[in-house]
Amino acid sequence: TWQQMSEIFKFHPLALEDVVNVPQRPKVVYYEDPDQIVIVAWMVLLKPNSMTLHREQVSLILGENYLITVQEEPRYDCLQPVRDRIRNNQGSIRKHRSDYLAYAILDAIIDGFFPVIEYYSDQLEELEDEVLFKPTSNTLRKIYDIKQQMLVLRRAIWAQREAINILIRDRTSLINKRVRVYLRDCYDHTINILEM
Repeated sequence: TWQQMSEIFKFHPLALEDVVNVPQRPKVVYYEDPDQIVIVAWMVLLKPNSMTLHREQVSLILGENYLITVQEEPRYDCLQPVRDRIRNNQGSIRKHRSDYLAYAILDAIIDGFFPVIEYYSDQLEELEDEVLFKPTSNTLRKIYDIKQQMLVLRRAIWAQREAINILIRDRTSLINKRVRVYLRDCYDHTINILEM
């Protein structure tokens, strides 16, 4: 339970509040005694079969020798490549500290935006053809729906970009200098997504 975990890891009460109260805006919060960083991120993906946008909060609590992740709906996520790399001992996740694992999870979450944006881009191309050649009374609703979904994506990645920037900029012993370089790559990906 959360109470037992809180006793073991000495979570700050506000850290628990950020993790269990959803949705929170993507953010980074530092706590002392013991040193911990709470990272709140939004993961987006298209649900299989329905192709509807699924957005959920993923929270990470990073400590000196641990990383705890909490997500709302474990059935839908984009973290399987990270799990596979750990399980199969591929790449360098198992060779580094918990800050590198936090980076790998954030990288997977950010990379998960690309297929969603590509899907909506394809939908917009189809809608352009529909508007020009076969508009129906439903066309306007479809345009509005896609516009709303694109706004959700934009808000999510914008806040994510700011959170990652804090991790890069702020100096803490919990994030290694080498991991900051990898986080810069995540930051660049958020800019690419915003430009798309």
